Amino acid sequence: MDGSHHRYHSPFARGQASVIFLSLILMVILKKHSFLKLDQFMRTDAAKRFSGRDKRTAVSDTTISRSLSTYLLFPLRSYLKSIFIRASHWGKCVIDVCGRKLKVACVDGSQFGRFYGCVLQSVGEANLLVDIEPTTGKGKEIPTTRILLDRVFDEYGDGFVDMFLLDGPRVRGDKKTINQVVSRKSHVLIKTTEASLSIIQDANGLFTHYEQFEGVEYTKGFDVDRLCEYEVWSCDSFRFPGVKRSMKVAHVKESYTKEERHEDFWVLCTDESLTGPRVRGDGTHQMAYRE
Repeated sequence: MDGSHHRYHSPFARGQASVIFLSLILMVILKKHSFLKLDQFMRTDAAKRFSGRDKRTAVSDTTISRSLSTYLLFPLRSYLKSIFIRASHWGKCVIDVCGRKLKVACVDGSQFGRFYGCVLQSVGEANLLVDIEPTTGKGKEIPTTRILLDRVFDEYGDGFVDMFLLDGPRVRGDKKTINQVVSRKSHVLIKTTEASLSIIQDANGLFTHYEQFEGVEYTKGFDVDRLCEYEVWSCDSFRFPGVKRSMKVAHVKESYTKEERHEDFWVLCTDESLTGPRVRGDGTHQMAYRE
């Protein structure tokens, strides 16, 4: 047979729509945090070699942004679901927190060029996009998040993940989302620096004099993964006004000596069985961190 029949044909050569779609997949795989960075990478020699040096490899950042609104979400969701189910079957969608295996997901508002939406991502050995819900614009993330959560729980079942990592800055006015997750048999974990919250002020009253209270757990140690010293004060059975379940509260202080940097934050969690180090996320994965 003629050798030309064995020539590699890149999927990038199959049309503009597929080029854009595969570029978005690569954006996640290659951890490019903007369409501009993706555009710049796709014009490099490395990207051209990957794509078979097809001239249509590169798609401008403005073209990607403009095209997003034309894609049908139903087949995309079906595609994402098949990936998530297979990865879950292979055990790629769990994290090890101090020897305890947990299924974890995060949900947050995102902007893709001129396209606004809320996304749900599974966190584990493989960080996978599970679903997305478009929103009408910036500032509409909270009601859109609830629509997204209802759909994924209906699709995958109550309690399909053990823990949802929620956005800390909006927790003050978003108790409904916390209650929504808890009512569907999953837990929430929230990292925040809002020390003025009443639940945190109540906890701080105990933590300040933790030696006097048996219910307060205090841990001090060194994180070899993040190269920092840390202290954790934690206690359960705190009430967050408007939330149906009591919560464990942890106060975390970290010192990165080489960087001369200090972190001081709070973690709220409805799973009160987690210890202080587990709430912080000691071990192979930092649950309280959102990269």
